[in-house]
Amino acid sequence: MNADSLVEQALREAKTGHREAAQRTLTQALKLDPAHPRAWFLLSHLVHDPQQITYCLDQVLKTQPNNLAAKKRLAEFTSTQGKKSHPPSVKTSSAQPQNRKVWLWLATLTFIGIVTIFGAAFLWQKTPYLQRFISNVAAAAADPAPSEIQVAGFAVVSSSPSLTPFQPLPPTATALPSLTPTPTMTLTPSPTSTATPTFTPTNTFTPTNTQTFAALLNPPPQAHISDITGDTQKMPLSCEASAATDWAAYFGTHIDEYEFQNRLPLSDNPDKGFVGSVMGTWGQIPPNPYGVHAGPVAELLQAYGLNAEAVHPFSLNGLKQEVSAGRPAIVWVTGLVETGSSIPYFDSEGDRTIVTHYEHTVMVIGYSENSITILDGGNIYLRSNSVFLQSWQSLGFQAIIMKK
Repeated sequence: MNADSLVEQALREAKTGHREAAQRTLTQALKLDPAHPRAWFLLSHLVHDPQQITYCLDQVLKTQPNNLAAKKRLAEFTSTQGKKSHPPSVKTSSAQPQNRKVWLWLATLTFIGIVTIFGAAFLWQKTPYLQRFISNVAAAAADPAPSEIQVAGFAVVSSSPSLTPFQPLPPTATALPSLTPTPTMTLTPSPTSTATPTFTPTNTFTPTNTQTFAALLNPPPQAHISDITGDTQKMPLSCEASAATDWAAYFGTHIDEYEFQNRLPLSDNPDKGFVGSVMGTWGQIPPNPYGVHAGPVAELLQAYGLNAEAVHPFSLNGLKQEVSAGRPAIVWVTGLVETGSSIPYFDSEGDRTIVTHYEHTVMVIGYSENSITILDGGNIYLRSNSVFLQSWQSLGFQAIIMKK
């Protein structure tokens, strides 16, 4: 068995949770090929000692200096370790800062009080209007005979108005009328004769291509895309990146799977980003290592210049139309296109989505009357229509297609 085969075996072992067995297999692979970059990169996800992780990534960069995934992981890991290596500064007693705060507040209040007193005295001496205003307020407060006015059944106490510098002429006291509902005049439009509109269609549907509407509804009974290939996914939970890069390669855009995986956003909601570690064990649901749904993958493909569109939900007839037009589609299924069930999930922000155990991503590249042809990495296999639909429905019939 050569080094590449051992690395593939280690990947399968890691994907099923057998991390120690995967480490042993990678060790065997490195004995056969000590400079195998993929073996070193996978091993960096399986060891725990910081020095060993750094060593593995250094070995990758020795043979592949431009490996973006290794560079990014090494930079992030070094940054994290650097922060952890600096112990926090020793905290001093909290009594002294608390005393300082108390004295600061007292000094501030004292200063505000002094400024207020001097300011009031200055205004009293310099502003005769203020003196008259205070005098008028005092006189109004001393008025022993307030009058009462009934307003809508409530007693309102009012006093005689006093002359202030801001009231040159006192208003004449008048009794307030009782609030009585006033009838509102209703306008009744007189009927006028109007012409009855005659419907005239302004837009006529005209097909923009040679396909007829009936052909769109009923694609050919069978179709198959033969000039497409797939590559085995390189990490335990990178099936989305693997399918996306294979799909992109078919349309002429070549993307490194490690690079694509590292550019995916991270989140605890698969509708928003990749959930958990890509080296996690397959079969879990969020917030544990899981994967990512169609939306973020399509957005990243668009960033690479591809006209990708995430559709949710999509239809089997729609998939057949894509394949018959020579466009493979990426779909989200359960397991190796097996029956599954939807599980409601709420993320940390309270947003709801559905997930499933053994979430997986494959491509649809063909169909017949009774079956669907699946491209799963480097493997091609068939599934009956009923099994495919049961597997596809577990995640709400998600797909990525090429916009026309």
